[in-house]
Amino acid sequence: MATTAAFGTAPVWFEGQPYIDGGYHSSDNADLAAGCRRVLVLALKAPAWAMRLVSLEEGVAELRASGAEVELIQPDDEATAAIAAAGNPMSPAVFEPATRAGRAQGLRVVAQRGTSGWW
Repeated sequence: MATTAAFGTAPVWFEGQPYIDGGYHSSDNADLAAGCRRVLVLALKAPAWAMRLVSLEEGVAELRASGAEVELIQPDDEATAAIAAAGNPMSPAVFEPATRAGRAQGLRVVAQRGTSGWW
């Protein structure tokens, strides 16, 4: 128990067994798409100190190595700034600005890449 607490992830005990948040495995779970031909990953940018067993980079690399076509979209600079300006990312007050920033970024992605091809 001391080991997991040192990483900032205290386990929850249930019927004598420790359980930890699934985010400890991966913040994006891209690796769960193994076996898929095309994968769209929408992922936040995890801080460098975030503990996870499978990083986004590893998950995407494994998918590509297996032959999957992977499209990764993370918050761009404008979306990141809008989300950061809203304050604590765990606060419900961030929901609306983050949603608006994500929609605006989605429109920018479509404007840049079009709507044919991969989409």
